[in-house]
Amino acid sequence: MDSINNGKKSVHVNERKSHLLYGLSKMKVTHTADGRNIENCSLYTLEYTYIQEKIKRGGIVEWQPTPEKEGRH
Repeated sequence: MDSINNGKKSVHVNERKSHLLYGLSKMKVTHTADGRNIENCSLYTLEYTYIQEKIKRGGIVEWQPTPEKEGRH
């Protein structure tokens, strides 16, 4: 049973990596910020690179804390 679940996880990981690689290639990104080829990166690194590129291009707004309003405690 574990081998079946591991196989399904592997399929999902590969699908997600393909999706991220496609998105990064559309943004003309071929390497990570530290110079690694995106084709050889882990899912984690691809996710991080994708998010950073989206932020850089204005597609995702970085979280900022809401300023405290006066008189509010």
